[in-house]
Amino acid sequence: MVHVKLSRHSFVRRYEDIGLILNQRNRSDLVFDQVGAVFLEHLPRTPRPVEKLAAELASQFVGTTPEEIGRDFQAFVSDLEKQRFVLTGNDPSELDARDAAFVPTKRLPGPPRSTDGGLNVQSSDLLLTRHFVKHPRLFSLQIEASGRCNERCLHCYFPWDAMKTHPMLDTALLLDVLDQLVPLGTMEATFTGGEPLLNRDLPLLMERARCNDLSISLLTNAVLFTSETIPMLQAFNVGLVQISVYSTTEAVHDKITGVVGSCRKSMAAVEQLADAGIPVEVGCPVMKENLETFGDVLLWGQRLGIKVDPNLIIMAKKNLDRANLVHRLTIEECEKAMQTIFRYDTRYHSVLLGSGSQGRPKDPELPLCAIGGYMMCLGANGDYYPCPGFALPLGSALTQSVREVWETSPKIRELRAIRSKSYPGCLSCESWDYCPLCASRHYSETGSLLTLSEHVCDVTHLNRRMAIEWKAKQPQPESVCAHE
Repeated sequence: MVHVKLSRHSFVRRYEDIGLILNQRNRSDLVFDQVGAVFLEHLPRTPRPVEKLAAELASQFVGTTPEEIGRDFQAFVSDLEKQRFVLTGNDPSELDARDAAFVPTKRLPGPPRSTDGGLNVQSSDLLLTRHFVKHPRLFSLQIEASGRCNERCLHCYFPWDAMKTHPMLDTALLLDVLDQLVPLGTMEATFTGGEPLLNRDLPLLMERARCNDLSISLLTNAVLFTSETIPMLQAFNVGLVQISVYSTTEAVHDKITGVVGSCRKSMAAVEQLADAGIPVEVGCPVMKENLETFGDVLLWGQRLGIKVDPNLIIMAKKNLDRANLVHRLTIEECEKAMQTIFRYDTRYHSVLLGSGSQGRPKDPELPLCAIGGYMMCLGANGDYYPCPGFALPLGSALTQSVREVWETSPKIRELRAIRSKSYPGCLSCESWDYCPLCASRHYSETGSLLTLSEHVCDVTHLNRRMAIEWKAKQPQPESVCAHE
């Protein structure tokens, strides 16, 4: 008898009339409507016979036979197995062993996959965005596990004084918050900071997130990695670790972080994670100090087969202090940085030679980004924010439940009322497809929900111009003529 189970890397949620399955390891997801959403809910964590599951499903449908439901469900399972969302086999213990032993090959994350299973699978990003506009759901929560940090990065948006005032939330409170996410249907929990590894109870928090069937991510500088860190991340099935590396030249990286030896430790952690099969990405903010050397980080990431994200737009501090922007690139320096990106970033080449844009329609009713619709951040001071770096308090975990803040906060309702049409200049902008579409970047610099940062717009226009020029220089594919 054939059994089926969800891969330990796969997560399923039902949001009103749609169903979502996500694989945190190959960074793919599928969204189903109607029948597929019901089928998803019956995929088990522990192996169960496909025939018994199909029989249970048959009782939920009117006007169709159990045989038809059985055939459709078996085809559904078969298609999901091809894409590593589920595992099937005759021996349940063998399924569990295969699942535990699976380590994905190292590769750059690709686009979401599609299916031809005939159950109305839909494009995930845009569909979810449109759905959450009408039905806001807390899909993702970022948790500042610590407000302290062991580095003092020149460009950081955290005010250092705040790190001393609100160093860490009570563990019992954080565990309770993680429990509150279950009835809300939350899919992802990201632990960040400050530096989350400074919280000695981080393993307890990850364990609770794992018990609550949440996909876990970790944002860390990795300086505090020990021989126990990798096994811990494996034990809690962490789906993604993101580490900042500013340069492979130690003197440059360490000058930015203010910690001697941090470059060596962060790079070693990235390589250890890659070797262990734990998905890792490298963030690489580009500033005056690493303008000449950040290209080496791109090349290093390519050798490892991991994603490196160079970011030219440094944000102002959370308290709206702009002092850290002295390290930000001028528009002339941004052009030099873009030249390096076009020279070395093969991932960006693939994006440009594919769709050439983010593929986001100019729909006046869509939000600018995810804030208020499907994500939120819990700060180390107990306040909820739209996202990290966006210091607009929505409520407090010290006095309110997650649901209360998400559903009744006046500020979050104000955010949800903002649409693309709230920025009329954006809808008519020729650089729309190259825009980072990040409300936090604009707010931290202008202090206004509806005022745009001139610098962000200038960098966006620069990106568009240089992308068009780069694509024009690429060899055009030869046309193929069909002959009878």
